[in-house]
This record gives sequence, C-alpha cells and structure tokens, in this order.
Amino acid sequence: MLYLGRVSYGVYLAHGFAGAMALALFSSLGLAWPIPEPWRFLVLCLITLGSAALSWHIVEQPVNALKRLVPYRATRPSPHPARLAPQLQSDP
Repeated sequence: MLYLGRVSYGVYLAHGFAGAMALALFSSLGLAWPIPEPWRFLVLCLITLGSAALSWHIVEQPVNALKRLVPYRATRPSPHPARLAPQLQSDP
C-alpha cells in the first residue's frame, strides 16, 4: 500500500493513456485489441502501474532527491493573525 501511495500521482497521470499504450503495444506485437473484458482490465492495470513505477524511479525520485540541495527553514505562524489584517474603519 505504501508503494502504491508513492506512485499514485503517476497512476493518475498514466491511467488516461493506458488504452493508447495497450493499443500500440498489441499492434506492435501483431495482436488484436481490445481483448475480452477481464483480461483487458488486467492489461490496463499492469500498463498503468508499470508506467507509474517507471515514472517514479526514473523521474520523480531523482527530482525529489534534489530537495536536499535547497535550504528550508520552517516559519512559525503568527500568534496573532488578526494583527496582520488591516483594520476596517467604519464611517459614523
């Protein structure tokens, strides 16, 4: 489940293209697409998860590793946020 959470953004991005990727893959292998339903679902899930995993390992993880090069200092929120807002003046 943790790994699925890590690659979930890639799943979100890849699921829309899974059908086109399956069509291209099956065409290059000389196979007919679409295939019967339970197998089609399995193939689309495997393509989606596979491309999301590749995206994580090839793109996202190396980019996330660059975060260590950027200094980060957490700031505390103001204890009195009302002091930051401009005071409304009412006309008598």
